[in-house]
Amino acid sequence: MGRDAAGVIGMKLEDKDEVVSMAVVNRKASLITVCEKGFGKRTAYDEYRIQHRGGVGLINVKISDKNGEVVAAKSIYSGDEIMVMTRQGVVLRTTVTEESMREIGRATMGVRLMKVAEDDTIVSVVKIMNEGDELARAEGDTPPEPVKPGQPVKEVEVKLSTAQALDKAKKEADEALKRVQDALKEGPPSKRQKKVEDDDQGKKK
Repeated sequence: MGRDAAGVIGMKLEDKDEVVSMAVVNRKASLITVCEKGFGKRTAYDEYRIQHRGGVGLINVKISDKNGEVVAAKSIYSGDEIMVMTRQGVVLRTTVTEESMREIGRATMGVRLMKVAEDDTIVSVVKIMNEGDELARAEGDTPPEPVKPGQPVKEVEVKLSTAQALDKAKKEADEALKRVQDALKEGPPSKRQKKVEDDDQGKKK
């Protein structure tokens, strides 16, 4: 459809409901949902059945006065870092692991992710990811396992990311091009040999 089109309905909403977030599904990841009172939960995508466009949706989290309304939902892998910010400017940066936040059912309230003051609420959740990880995951690669505290570095398998591989190939190509350009400046082999002989004769004189 055109740029200025109104679009079509994607999901039917109740009168007092609204869309607050959207996530791209990857079966290797899970969905993290964060509520305004500091509660959050991780749920496997298999818990959500596929619906047709215009469906009424499924209950993702139980809302109450204790956890508050949903602020954001993100697609996340174990080992990813998230940044949570409140309305009063308090920030929490944390790593999501199986130990810190295990996967739980769909229609649950979740666990306390961040302690929020009575007069404060969470307003934003950001997933921290470097460019190499983003590119690798976009191509379907499985993210590396997070390093556990105290684990020797030599036991961790280090895989070259797609971005690093491209950067290495570019550097090698630039070096090869420079060698060719230097050779062209010196001229053909016969000319280079004659220059060497002339230099030798000059030294003998």
